[in-house]
Amino acid sequence: MTERLADALARIACEILEEAAFVFAQQRDFSPPENGEFVVATLPVSGAVTGLVGLAMQPPLGAEVAANLLGVEPGDPEADARVSDAVGELLNMLAGSLAAQTSAASERWTLGSPHTRVVCCLLQEEAFRAVQPVSLVTDQGEGIWAAVALQGRAAEVGLA
Repeated sequence: MTERLADALARIACEILEEAAFVFAQQRDFSPPENGEFVVATLPVSGAVTGLVGLAMQPPLGAEVAANLLGVEPGDPEADARVSDAVGELLNMLAGSLAAQTSAASERWTLGSPHTRVVCCLLQEEAFRAVQPVSLVTDQGEGIWAAVALQGRAAEVGLA
């Protein structure tokens, strides 16, 4: 992932988290814990580039995001049941905005559907082991990780 793409990813992720989920975050070097669960969403990209876009966070933050997206109080059973859906939806917003802002009209990305799951080791996930993920930290000290692993001509030139 080029520095330009990483910067765009971090900026867009912070904007979407704030505007859609009322979660305030900033880019900071923050390694994911080696142990513990993560809610991970990945989305395939095809077109001028191919690869994956990914978003990950730990379940308690995922539950907060779900509650905020649904407009219910944290701890609401509906929010707790929709954590995976919420992380997948944030990834949809992130990937769509990233594609619109970083690709030329001739290099449009085609986005697939997000695949969301709970894993115990984030860095074993394809999108996160292929590149150094962008790390964000919320104002509560919780980590969020985003990654874009792309191949193709546009990826080689930094999606200028």
